[in-house]
Amino acid sequence: MPNGVSVASTFGALLVGGLVAVGLSGIVTVQSFVYIKLYPTDQIHTKFIVASVWLLDSCHTIFVCASIWDYLIAHFGDHRRIDIIPASLALTIAFTAILTFIVHAFFAHRIFKLSKRNYYIMIPVALLAGLRLIAACVTTAEMIILGNFPAFVTHFKWVFTIGLALSSAVDILIAIFLCYSLQNSRSASSSMDHVINLLILYTFENGALTWLNSRKQLQAERVRAEESNEHAPPASFLQRLKQTKSNQDLTDAGARRTILEINVVQTVDYAVEVDDDYDTISRLSPSIRDNKV
Repeated sequence: MPNGVSVASTFGALLVGGLVAVGLSGIVTVQSFVYIKLYPTDQIHTKFIVASVWLLDSCHTIFVCASIWDYLIAHFGDHRRIDIIPASLALTIAFTAILTFIVHAFFAHRIFKLSKRNYYIMIPVALLAGLRLIAACVTTAEMIILGNFPAFVTHFKWVFTIGLALSSAVDILIAIFLCYSLQNSRSASSSMDHVINLLILYTFENGALTWLNSRKQLQAERVRAEESNEHAPPASFLQRLKQTKSNQDLTDAGARRTILEINVVQTVDYAVEVDDDYDTISRLSPSIRDNKV
């Protein structure tokens, strides 16, 4: 193999990453159908978000399987193939980024309403989420254009790393701002304090999970750099944002981890007074982080 790279650290990592991605996608599907069954009267835009996250996560999984097929079946025994980036593998990053952006945007909107339309809280989250999406799209485009890992690592690895860092930053900000906004929604006579306590704990745990996912991916990239193993495609390419946002970041997405990590949808409803109206807050599990997405 090129430069003595082992099968276990290259094709093996791809296979394991693909299996994990498929398993997490199954969880996303189950959570999506559970949501549909439990919350049939939710607003149409919330249902649309859930459907979008599930669809994007499914497409992500299809491209993951296509990448595994390309490496292990279509080019079986061709060790030089490990340097090549199939278009299907590059597209997994784009789908994860779109899924994660949807979940981040959902949370930015919820933070905006909970904070009584505080733009100073909402804008940083939305801005960083947008930059993270741009970084992921650039990563995908350059992977397709260059077509091989050594060239990508040499010229554009920093873009991929920035994308991971931005994803971590957004997850942290979402957790902090949601906890802050929920804490400020308390009142001396409120009968919802126990629910708010549970939501704050849930938000903290959810945000911590997606942040740890992104942090581990950054650490994995650092290890690869120290070992100069530019031929080993990171398994995180196949698992990203199963953060939750599909399962959050629902790992992301809701996030998700997807979910989508995501990361796919876990909903906690409670009535909170916003601008003299009562608004139902539907919480997407940001996983997916992406993870998934």
